[in-house]
Amino acid sequence: MSLLRVSGISVRIGGLQILDDVSLDVPEGRIVGLIGPNGAGKTTVFNVISGFVAPTAGHIEWRGRRQQWQPHDLAGAGIARTLQAVGLFDSLNVLQNVVLGAQREQHTGAGSFLSSPRMRRRDRELQGRAQSLLEQFGVADAALRMPADLPYPTRKRVALARALMSDPELVMLDEPAGGISAADIAELSTLVRAMKPERSVLVVEHHMDFVMGVCDHIYVLDAGRLIAEGDPASIRDNPAVRVAYLGEAAA
Repeated sequence: MSLLRVSGISVRIGGLQILDDVSLDVPEGRIVGLIGPNGAGKTTVFNVISGFVAPTAGHIEWRGRRQQWQPHDLAGAGIARTLQAVGLFDSLNVLQNVVLGAQREQHTGAGSFLSSPRMRRRDRELQGRAQSLLEQFGVADAALRMPADLPYPTRKRVALARALMSDPELVMLDEPAGGISAADIAELSTLVRAMKPERSVLVVEHHMDFVMGVCDHIYVLDAGRLIAEGDPASIRDNPAVRVAYLGEAAA
């Protein structure tokens, strides 16, 4: 069953066509990749899904129903997104950053400041779940450290842990392998594959080894248009994909 469906999305800003009739499906319990050269429109697709960019044509469906989200609607819908720039709060320690990922369950308003027994108990539960996620991602020893003091690959893992705090049905990963070593990418691949079948994953990435190793299905964008889709083997051997990445000489 399709969990998320992007149907005929186009984005035009001024006289520039950013996306042109782009469609893709993310089935339940599958990992779907969205790849393409720089400037292909991959992050714009993410921004349309997330409600940061309004399409000039097309629509988004979630479990078969049309949606027009605002960014603050995503957590409530069951979607979590990571950012290319990690996006951790430097004024909070790692554990506090991960707890913030439980947006659907956090309490706000005067009741939070009264620290009732019920709310203190809920805070302890959230901290316990955050600690468990840090253990799952191999960074539990950094729980009380500040993000700025951590190596970049560790901050990437913390951001992934935070994304799972809301127990999302869909995780959108924006270049999770960017800026990390080959060994870290191999470990990241294992962590991402472990997200299914409980969750679906939509990932934008440039590292082909990572994409080919984790994705069940891949869509390829070039200059805002979908030029190919298929399983990793078919995408690897697709002449149009090689041309898009390597230029006409690849033909």
